[in-house]
Amino acid sequence: MTDADQCGLDVNFNSDELDRIKRAADICGQPVSEFIVDAAFDKAVRTILTDKVAFMSDDAYQTACRTILDLHGKGRG
Repeated sequence: MTDADQCGLDVNFNSDELDRIKRAADICGQPVSEFIVDAAFDKAVRTILTDKVAFMSDDAYQTACRTILDLHGKGRG
């Protein structure tokens, strides 16, 4: 994101953080914008689930989150 883009949005991003986000998106094989949306949705799901559900294992939690994300993705298409 250029300085002009940041000024237009009235935000100032730390380039180190943007680099971390880009690296994480690259590791996941996703465009940065898609990665950010998925991460935000995952955070919302995580907050809702951990407030309401006790998972027996990390795998069970990850499976539930992935299922919800997959269903959400199907609803958008």
